[in-house]
Amino acid sequence: MASVTLQRINKRYSALTPVLNNINLTINEGELVVLVGPSGCGKSTLLRLIAGLESITSGNILIDQQPVSDLPPRERNIAVVFQDYALYPHKSVFENMAFGLRMAKKPQAYIDERVNEVAKILQIEHLLARKPKDLSGGQRQRVAMGRAMVREPRVFLFDEPLSNLDAKLRNEMRSEIKRLHQRFHNTIIYVTHEQVEAMTLADRIAVMRNGHIEQVGTPDEIYSHPASQFVASFIGTPGMNFLPVVLQYQNGYPHLKLGQNWIPIPLSRGIPPDNLEQRALNLGIRPEHIRLDSAPQTSDDHLTEATVVLIEPLGAELQLTLALDGVEVITKISAQETAPTVGDVVPVIIRLRYLHLFDPQSGQSLSSPPSAPQLVADDEIVMI
Repeated sequence: MASVTLQRINKRYSALTPVLNNINLTINEGELVVLVGPSGCGKSTLLRLIAGLESITSGNILIDQQPVSDLPPRERNIAVVFQDYALYPHKSVFENMAFGLRMAKKPQAYIDERVNEVAKILQIEHLLARKPKDLSGGQRQRVAMGRAMVREPRVFLFDEPLSNLDAKLRNEMRSEIKRLHQRFHNTIIYVTHEQVEAMTLADRIAVMRNGHIEQVGTPDEIYSHPASQFVASFIGTPGMNFLPVVLQYQNGYPHLKLGQNWIPIPLSRGIPPDNLEQRALNLGIRPEHIRLDSAPQTSDDHLTEATVVLIEPLGAELQLTLALDGVEVITKISAQETAPTVGDVVPVIIRLRYLHLFDPQSGQSLSSPPSAPQLVADDEIVMI
């Protein structure tokens, strides 16, 4: 195990095509950090720079505080698990897993011990004599992981390793990787564009966009306190709802004006700076914080109405698209609840203690973390 430190990493293929811009990130020893972002954001390129498969334009890469930017891949003691498995088709599973050890001129007894030990961990010991063409996609991915594990590298790099698998196998392999990390505490840098993989696997997540890191944090920090509108929309299924509002004051209290709807900003969210008054902002609220209900439970619950536009069954849940003052928002209800029909006007509770405010130009968050909610008395409920 080892730590990995990225200092001011820049990568350009030409003066006109910057790929990575001023990347700074530290992966602690034994930590699983996921690089997540849309296609083309630079996450796989960054992984290749760490592995030494490409050279950096400027900056420093350190492993255990030792610079490795000028070292060839074989001297970095890093193992890479690729998206396409990269197995030798003419070699058996055993020989594919043993290849790196043979190249390192390890004795046969050690090779036999390591391959069989790792094969048992991955539950593929019965496949050691087979060729890759005789394996399923999930089995091939286990072999690729085993080939990396037998070497006992300082750092594991996973480059979208599950993207070629079907949904069921992807879920199984994701759980397997999580269990292996909990058991061995290897240092892992994992690249994916699937935010579900990022949320379920990571100790910390680095959300990337256009060659730079938007935010680094635990899954809960990224989900609950997104640093930008991009992060809020990218993380979550479905993503956060956004409503265009204007900050105005009524009777000395800040409100957000959405069409004819006046939405009070609860004290639990803090008082917005004075320079935001009369500013156009984007209000962000996650689907689970919009409820079909007519009974507020706290003083931070805002009661209003919306029209049902679309109903999408998801098995245990129904996903509803609602028109709220001309803006469409998404929420979910249990499939066991009595569902409205398209066109119904329904009472809606917006849980304002979870609201987020974003600058429409920069996309940066203007919100502070919420404080504890206050219970509401019946005579405090205001119907808009």
